[in-house]
Amino acid sequence: MKSLGKYTLRGEITPTANTGDYDVAGDLQRILLFDGDFGTAFKITKFVVWAYESTSSADCSAVLASDRRGLAGYGLGTQSAEDDRQIGWASSNAVTGAVREGSFSIVDRDNLIVEDLWIAGYNASSGDKRINYYIEAEKFDVGLNVGSYTMVRNSSQDIG
Repeated sequence: MKSLGKYTLRGEITPTANTGDYDVAGDLQRILLFDGDFGTAFKITKFVVWAYESTSSADCSAVLASDRRGLAGYGLGTQSAEDDRQIGWASSNAVTGAVREGSFSIVDRDNLIVEDLWIAGYNASSGDKRINYYIEAEKFDVGLNVGSYTMVRNSSQDIG
């Protein structure tokens, strides 16, 4: 695989219902990556989240997925390593006074994203529910065969 460059993706998500039910409109968001070429793919290398407002106790978590359906049916920040479509998990907590206590982040090193990336999160804050995210990715030329195989795998379909 030939590297085509490194990218930084950052922004914020707003869990509107904040029930953690990722099927609720607004609780999962698409991050556009697809460049129209099925022979290129992104490898996510880093995923970090933190609460937008950290003046009160602000525990938050988020999940990255290769397919929208990888987030459907999960509630209250549930993170499932068993679901092949989930490729990144992160959480952060803060205490009053904007002091960060700790964070957790893991990204499946075998991930490749040909199309778009999906993110959903949960914020336990009593104030502002927005969650910041920071993602590092590297783009590769993978060829059409690997790209096609990856799209099938990312939708959690049987390839064997």
